[in-house]
Amino acid sequence: MKKLILLLIAPFLVMSCGRIRSESEAIEHNERGIEASNMGDSEGALQAFKEALAVGNLSKKTKATVLRNIAQTYFEMLESDSAMHYYQLAADCYDEGTFDYLVNVADIKLHQDETPEAIKMLHQAADMKPDEIQVNNTLGLIYLGEFGEEYYDAKKALIYNLKAYNTNKDRITGDVLARNYIELEKYKKAIDLYYELINNYPEMADLRYQLGTAEYYDGNTAEANRQFDETLRLDSSYSMQIQQFKLINSAALEAIQMEDKES
Repeated sequence: MKKLILLLIAPFLVMSCGRIRSESEAIEHNERGIEASNMGDSEGALQAFKEALAVGNLSKKTKATVLRNIAQTYFEMLESDSAMHYYQLAADCYDEGTFDYLVNVADIKLHQDETPEAIKMLHQAADMKPDEIQVNNTLGLIYLGEFGEEYYDAKKALIYNLKAYNTNKDRITGDVLARNYIELEKYKKAIDLYYELINNYPEMADLRYQLGTAEYYDGNTAEANRQFDETLRLDSSYSMQIQQFKLINSAALEAIQMEDKES
């Protein structure tokens, strides 16, 4: 599930005319990359972010933001070496010990399976800027067990995932928050959030699939099956995943029913 957030570029303030043109062009490419990522097009997102970087004459903050977005996209594409390379380039734009330095180096630590050190750095960063989306998104994923089951704590994860979603209200943070609700058996909250996300991204098969699982867990099997059918209409490759989900959960339900009869 590891879904890391992509960053918008902050509007420029006082700059030369040449720098303003460069920043404006980079912002346009960066926003196109985020839109492509939200639609599940990682290749298109990567191309747009690299076009933003190629503009040149960018502020340190803008360059670092684009580098981090490239790293996050490689992370989503499971290209770990490339992700770590761009995280390091992003970190190098900042002084050691600053918020952005800590966040980027923490992501490198996660790729190197040095999760305890990453958690330490992320909490240092959170103490500096507790409402910044990137630190909350990553901590939320860590405490959902995405970087090791030993760090799983769904209640703690909810604190960070709520902050991340309330800051950005995008597809990625919404999806992570909804899955967090499912982990906590808050199925109706998950269902409501998935319907909201699907309204904005109606062609995203994974959102339909996750909505189907939430409906199933909430006891709405007919609606769950409808959502699974819609998932398959959008992407037939989910067929095996849906079959496995039903098989595992029907077996679990039968076991519970058997225990109830015996008791």
